[in-house]
Amino acid sequence: MRLSRLIPLALVAILLAPTAVLAHGESMHLRLTKSAPTKDAVVEASPAEIRLWFSLPPELAVSRIKLTAADGTEMEVGELTAGEENTIYAALAADIPPGAYEVSWRTSSGDGHPITGTFAFEVGATR
Repeated sequence: MRLSRLIPLALVAILLAPTAVLAHGESMHLRLTKSAPTKDAVVEASPAEIRLWFSLPPELAVSRIKLTAADGTEMEVGELTAGEENTIYAALAADIPPGAYEVSWRTSSGDGHPITGTFAFEVGATR
């Protein structure tokens, strides 16, 4: 193959390489992929647990889930447990009454970078 044909191919490879590295790198970091209850959900009754799904296995030893009512009251949650499909979850100690709630969470994965987040949901129609 002529050198004049190789140069355009080499330029394309050089230009695409950072995109491939970024796409691969994003999948290598821990991130929340879904939750139950879901963000901004209005559920009819008290959920039995708060469950979080992640893109990688979370480190249970450094993970926390906190549930707070709209008035600032911290609701009691059970022991945090690792589940299947890269999940952590905590059962609620008791049914929670209708109202607005915020879930705060933190965890880390094998890469050692901690991540945190919050999301809200409601029990019953409070509007």
